[in-house]
Amino acid sequence: MAGLFEVQGTAMSSSVHKDLRVSPDTMTFIVYSSMWEEGNYPARMEAIENTWASHLPRWFAVQTKTPSFHISSSSKRHSKRTLLVPPARDMDTPIKFALETVYNDQHQYNWIYLAADSSYVLPSNLVHLVQGLDPSEPHYLGHPLQLPTSGPYSWATLDHLIFNSMAGILLSRAAVDLYLEALRLGCKSRCVECGEDLTIAFCLREQGVEAVDTRDPVHFGHTFHIFQPGSVVGNPRINGSYDYTPDNCDWFQLYSLWPIHMNLDCCGSYTAMFQYVNADEIYAIHSLLMDVKPHVPTSSQDITDTQLVELILEHGKEIDELFPSYVHPTYWKVRQLLLHQVRLFRMGQRDEENDGAAVVQVRPIQDDAKASAGSHVVLHQEARERRGKVVEAKTRTTM
Repeated sequence: MAGLFEVQGTAMSSSVHKDLRVSPDTMTFIVYSSMWEEGNYPARMEAIENTWASHLPRWFAVQTKTPSFHISSSSKRHSKRTLLVPPARDMDTPIKFALETVYNDQHQYNWIYLAADSSYVLPSNLVHLVQGLDPSEPHYLGHPLQLPTSGPYSWATLDHLIFNSMAGILLSRAAVDLYLEALRLGCKSRCVECGEDLTIAFCLREQGVEAVDTRDPVHFGHTFHIFQPGSVVGNPRINGSYDYTPDNCDWFQLYSLWPIHMNLDCCGSYTAMFQYVNADEIYAIHSLLMDVKPHVPTSSQDITDTQLVELILEHGKEIDELFPSYVHPTYWKVRQLLLHQVRLFRMGQRDEENDGAAVVQVRPIQDDAKASAGSHVVLHQEARERRGKVVEAKTRTTM
């Protein structure tokens, strides 16, 4: 599969690909093992290297924990990937190790993005997200989550901590500096047994830095998605894989700061990432965005879904074999999302659209959002109970 997904082999022109490339002084990327289906880590890392990371001048891969799933240094000539291998003392804190290593690297990075290996990332859309933000000021960006109201890591125990999902976190240079300083001051000891997602949020809060609202400022669609495309639009998969839906992801409803919209209202135009994707789906998403999308009319009214499927079969790289759901009739909302709704931010686009003026995409999380967080969980639970009673009543009627 690797040869099929070289940048030069896509349908898009080299000039367009150049427009999607992120300069090394702007942002660098650290890809770490999410430990979700860890056995797929090697295949996912290879897929990432052949797809979205091909738009990066340099990126870092953090070795996974289990030796049998380890990857080796890239055998590719002129590889852009640097493999980071945490020593034994840092095996339980690979993100801390990676941030320290990359921050002390000879390059000066304005932004560092922490990506799960089980995610598909749109690097240029992350650049869109940070336009107008000064990397010399601390910024902590991602998908904000709240803690549950009870348990060892509760809302009360950690003083109403709001943290970003570890699926993808974007830190400015100043935020990384403050985080590492907070660790040196012992903040980890005050977040007892916290995972690295909570530790980052907890330690940054001690430094006066908190998560912000990264949703689309116009339609309030999310930029960072904790699920794969099929889940975020409410499409059931056809190829037997598991999908998350409002009915089977109670944990997300419990942690989400805002109600779940698993439909086409889910996503901001400049969506930056999807989570819980394995290698085949990483390749499929990439081919849809890079190979098929350039052939799709900008208006969804100018083409039918049947025609979209025909374009996928014509221009996509074996998508029907890689991930059959993407060409199945019931997956029409995913095609609508990736081929029409999601936009790709190109370098220089800001100057063309806004006369050089940067439009800030993020803002503080409002107090009312914090106050009502979690209330929609009850509503979802009540709705499920009502549906269950309706089904039960129908069953009794037909018996």
